[in-house]
Amino acid sequence: MCKKVDKFLINLIVLWLNASACLLAQIPATTNDGKKVILYENGTWQYENESKTLYKFLPKINLTDVLVHHTAYSLVYDTIRHLAKWTMYELKKEFLSNSNVERYGKFFPDPLLIKYTNLEEDYKNSGYDRGHLVPAADMAYSELTMKESFYFSNIAPQVSSFNRGIWKKLEEQVRKWASENDHLYIITGSVITDTMKKIGIHNISIPDYFFKIIANLTSPDMKMIGFIIPNKKSNVELMHYAVSVDSIEKITNIDFFPHLSDDIEEKLEKYIQIKEWNLHKK
Repeated sequence: MCKKVDKFLINLIVLWLNASACLLAQIPATTNDGKKVILYENGTWQYENESKTLYKFLPKINLTDVLVHHTAYSLVYDTIRHLAKWTMYELKKEFLSNSNVERYGKFFPDPLLIKYTNLEEDYKNSGYDRGHLVPAADMAYSELTMKESFYFSNIAPQVSSFNRGIWKKLEEQVRKWASENDHLYIITGSVITDTMKKIGIHNISIPDYFFKIIANLTSPDMKMIGFIIPNKKSNVELMHYAVSVDSIEKITNIDFFPHLSDDIEEKLEKYIQIKEWNLHKK
């Protein structure tokens, strides 16, 4: 028994060292007896929650990506620009029905990315909102998920009139769609470029554009829609920012749904599905 335990621990350590070399904050691994575990940046580990269907639909992960899993959402973090490249979570009708947790209101460093997300001083007096990628209102079904939405890894500098205007409008529309479609997958992120301005002592990059992808992957009602919106005040309708998922992939160089079959992926990602989502001028 002791030999098996030692071998198991050695395998975990080796896998962790390999993960650290690739700058992965977390990495899935499999023990000798076939159990799935997650290795963390601080060297600890836990058994993976295999009930999370989110994992099978995650965007393609590169070796140098810093991948983090929280209770209700996952993200890839750019440790140089101090921004999430993308966040992804499931939004179900039942979550919204149980959304009775009050907004947390206080922002925290991500405990899995402490070194890169201690950013409170950077945002003070910067003139920019601490803009959520995963909205707090979508995480209001438990105290833990609400708190995790206030990690700085989930925050980006947003122009106030954008954050409280067109961006808020899009978030509200997504919740409406979740109520109508029962189960959606949401991907949100920053369009990363080399020309972004910066704020704070950590030089947090300020995205010029943000994107959001909404996907219903439940057959036979499978559909997707994407949005790219400039980080500034806007008075135009949401439908004017609707784009195909393919176009977001080209701009971001991210493969968002690599595990879908090629024919389904092409069908869903190629076109702007305005009618399918009943998105019209109001």
